[in-house]
Amino acid sequence: MNENMIRKIRESATVLNMADLFWSVLGKWRRILVCALALALLLGGVSAARSFPRLRDTEYLRNVEESNAEAVRVYELNRKEYESQIERYSLDLEQQEDYRAHCGLLALDPFHVYVCEGVYFVDTGSSLFLDTLAREPNYNQAIIAAYSERLSALDEGQVLRDAGCLFADEAIDNYRGFLTVSADMGSSTLHYKAYGATEEQALALSAAVKDAVRSGMQEIGELICEHSIALLNERVALQSDEELGLMHKDFDANLSTTSTNLGNAVAAMEALQSPDIENPSRSAYLRSAVKRAILGFAAGAFLCAAVCAFAFVVHGTVADPDDVASRYALPVLGVIPGAAGKTLLDRRIAAHYGIPAGISTEEGLRYAAVNLSECAGETLLLSGSGDPAAIRGLGEKLAAALPDRKILSVGSICRDADALKAFHESDSLVFVETLQQSRHAELRRELIRAAESGKKVLGFLLLEK
Repeated sequence: MNENMIRKIRESATVLNMADLFWSVLGKWRRILVCALALALLLGGVSAARSFPRLRDTEYLRNVEESNAEAVRVYELNRKEYESQIERYSLDLEQQEDYRAHCGLLALDPFHVYVCEGVYFVDTGSSLFLDTLAREPNYNQAIIAAYSERLSALDEGQVLRDAGCLFADEAIDNYRGFLTVSADMGSSTLHYKAYGATEEQALALSAAVKDAVRSGMQEIGELICEHSIALLNERVALQSDEELGLMHKDFDANLSTTSTNLGNAVAAMEALQSPDIENPSRSAYLRSAVKRAILGFAAGAFLCAAVCAFAFVVHGTVADPDDVASRYALPVLGVIPGAAGKTLLDRRIAAHYGIPAGISTEEGLRYAAVNLSECAGETLLLSGSGDPAAIRGLGEKLAAALPDRKILSVGSICRDADALKAFHESDSLVFVETLQQSRHAELRRELIRAAESGKKVLGFLLLEK
């Protein structure tokens, strides 16, 4: 039996119970309150001692005023800059979205589009008059520019409507951009591209270009003297147009960049905080000191509670009667309450640890005496790892209540020679432990010592600290 008991005691481990941890920390409320008040007074006092003398420092007050003014100036500059950016990017984004909604080229699929391309060669010939040459030495450039302007002025939407080539999407009401014109002054050539979602659209625009060139030859010739213009080559093809694809890609990239810039500007505007204006007045410094005191109170309470919780976990103290009864399979013969006059919180904590509300120390002693009177043996030893003086006081009171029993009250049998001597003289043993103070590690050593010696352990008497 002793072997089984020793094995069970050795295998018992400290199991962390969150309820016990909470009530254990709450039981230290006086210590926590003192620490919280001390840190509150410290932080609040330091803040007041550093702040109030500044009210008489004119140099400091002038620096504060200048610093506040500079902070406001920088804040206003940043705010106006962000507002300007948001307005600019919003307008740009709106214009790009509007362009996408009404641009014919962006409505085309760059990988499935009909394209008519043509190259015109412009020549002034050799029959130019010398006086005309003196007035305008570069006829080719002037002629090419005139044709470019004429072609760029074509109403592409009207051309497509006249040809019956309309898009199914009626939302596209601006057909500008289906025709692109470029000039190469070095080679005296005029290039054009006519795009269309169908072959009929591309051919209609290409025909309009030819008509514009043909009708403009006489008018431009009369203005700029003699010239000739010839269509070098022309082709119509269904193809994946690289230029149109690049235009789509660039537009999407610009749209994405504008959206990103707008988002960054909005985020920066939202993150812009009002300047921290220091108000060097008595009321402001008093509020600051009170805030620091409240912060110190909270920090002090938290730190002290954390230390108490750490101590509870590390030390593994006896939490409540159920703790020792379930851990060591020994009965609790009595719980002796502390002194009377406890606060409501103390009584609530005691109730959690199995001490009935309102029970007095005398009632607790009578309850323990009744349990001990039923136990066999003439000599009873009260031992424990707690305060030896408290154990001896309890032993004297129980001896008065049980005159027919010999009760020895000593300290720990593991570290007290007198206790060990009384241990050998006794018939049975009761361990007296203090709630929230006695440690399971020492209690296990005492129980193992008793089991190895073959002593009968009757149970536990628990003292409220």
